[in-house]
Amino acid sequence: MRRCADKVNKLTGIFNINNQADYHTDEHILVCLSSSPSNAKVIRTAARMANAFQGTFTALFVETSDFSNMSKKNQKRFHENVHLAEQLGATIETVHGEDIPFQIAKFARLSGVSQIVIGRSIAIKKRLFSSKTLAEKLISYAPNMDVHIIPDIISSDSVYRAIKINSKLNIKFSSADILKSILTLLTVSLIGFLFQSLGFVEANIIIIYVFGVLLISVVTRNRIYSLISSVLSVLLFNFLFTDPKFTLQATGQGYPVTFVIMFFAAFLTSSLAVQLKRNTIQTAKAAYRIKALFDTNQLLQKASDKDEIVSIAAHQLNKLLSKDIVFYFVENNMLGTPKVFALQKKTVNSELLSKSEKAVATWVLKNNKYAGSTTKTFSNAKGRYLAVRANDRVYGVVGIVMEEETLDAFENSILLSILGECALSLESENNAREKEAATILAQNEQLRANILRTISHDLRTPLTSISVNASNLISNSESFDYDTKKQLYKDIYDDSMWLINLV
Repeated sequence: MRRCADKVNKLTGIFNINNQADYHTDEHILVCLSSSPSNAKVIRTAARMANAFQGTFTALFVETSDFSNMSKKNQKRFHENVHLAEQLGATIETVHGEDIPFQIAKFARLSGVSQIVIGRSIAIKKRLFSSKTLAEKLISYAPNMDVHIIPDIISSDSVYRAIKINSKLNIKFSSADILKSILTLLTVSLIGFLFQSLGFVEANIIIIYVFGVLLISVVTRNRIYSLISSVLSVLLFNFLFTDPKFTLQATGQGYPVTFVIMFFAAFLTSSLAVQLKRNTIQTAKAAYRIKALFDTNQLLQKASDKDEIVSIAAHQLNKLLSKDIVFYFVENNMLGTPKVFALQKKTVNSELLSKSEKAVATWVLKNNKYAGSTTKTFSNAKGRYLAVRANDRVYGVVGIVMEEETLDAFENSILLSILGECALSLESENNAREKEAATILAQNEQLRANILRTISHDLRTPLTSISVNASNLISNSESFDYDTKKQLYKDIYDDSMWLINLV
């Protein structure tokens, strides 16, 4: 029955993927990760559901272009939520995009998710024309999927915290970006004077200013420069090119409308440029991650033993994270001798190989959870230790020298992916060795059987002769003459001595 159910499940899954259906014969619980204080409650609820249904548990994070601007406090809380999801047995996945509900629905459909668990504040919309909440958009994108909304009691000032956090964190000034903005506005103003001297109309000068704001949005790092430059471009145009000149007064009736259109044109085009730049960065990161995983997979496929597998994975982590790596093999459920993979032209801190650091790695092995620096468990350690595992079997423990630095979501995703590839390769190598050992054992058993078969054939003839001669002597000894008896005794003696010499 179980095999029949598994076969039906596989066939149904293939049919659903081909037809973009949302019906599932097994349970796959998806929880959404965020930096919200209430996200821990949502993760625990989803984990209980996965355990109750005996289903697959996945935690998804949708990384937007504003994620890099998140405050340290929110980043710390986000990493704590990721850690909690991992401890509860979730597989961490990351996707990129600006439309969070759409990305969640798309991932759920392609991954065969049966139920989605998200959190939402109990606060209600206070405006008549307020936009839809994340939950409402998600339900509209996935109408045939079960969506569980876990309410929280977070204060109303955190209902739209993503927007507010981004609005705060986007206000970052740097002298380099300020200088770039000033030089760009001065340059377009000089070009405007040139156009005016050549007899161009004001519309051409406005386009030059719009182009300048667009250029500022490309060369600077924050959206605030686009907003300020849009305002300054209107003021400069008014001050330098409208009558009366060199004042902020405008006598023409159409100038107010011109200024408004100029401002919105400059700001909207610059906003689109900023968004395009951020999307390009996200796409580049995703491509880099895919290339790194592809290269790692190709190298691991060429590895011949477990030492080479670990060496390839460690050097990939060296290159991607720019950090020292230490690796412990697991032998008989005990840590083996550590192997250190240091960056070029850099010596490894001896404290990384101390007993206290090995104790942290031992704890990771026994508990199958990560610990060490930047975590809540043994946070004073020099390295962050993670288990290299596949199907709940730990093949090793890897340590990464953090130096009081935290990995962002992108780096953490690459780290977990490479460790997953390493674990699968170690599992394949272990299975290959076990298969080879089983093959050798079978060959030895076959050889032993052939030898015994050959020996038994050689032993059968003299033993039969001894048995027949002894039987004749026992049953018919009186009917044999002396010479016959002597010959029988001699045959028995010769055959027995041959057997003694053979054995």
